[in-house]
Amino acid sequence: MFFRATRSKMLVSKQERQRQTILQLWIEGVRKGTEINRITNIPLSTIYDNIKKIKENNTVSRKQGSGRPRKITGKFSNTLGQTIRRNKSISTRTLAKKLCQKGLEVSHVTVSRHLTMHGYKKSLSRATPMLTDTHK
Repeated sequence: MFFRATRSKMLVSKQERQRQTILQLWIEGVRKGTEINRITNIPLSTIYDNIKKIKENNTVSRKQGSGRPRKITGKFSNTLGQTIRRNKSISTRTLAKKLCQKGLEVSHVTVSRHLTMHGYKKSLSRATPMLTDTHK
């Protein structure tokens, strides 16, 4: 298996689209949750939660630092990138073992997920036929 770096588009989650829609309607003067629900079909509980955020913080964005912290960060992420640049055909299981030797115990699935999130794609090399005497 080979890894190759690709550029990926930043995808916006459904929740983020809903937050932005509610905020836009709020800015336009639509203040009732039921009216926003009628226009957008977003659940009322989501609308009320976001209206509460708008009133308290003047924003609907998620609090920074909320959520589960990443297992592979900084130094370990750099280690993965350097290892892949040296050997593009290395497996995720081998990468997980290398990280374990460096002091971070993770599964090969976590390594694969991290690489995918950072724009690496899995691919197999194309099979090439062996040269025959007529080719020489």
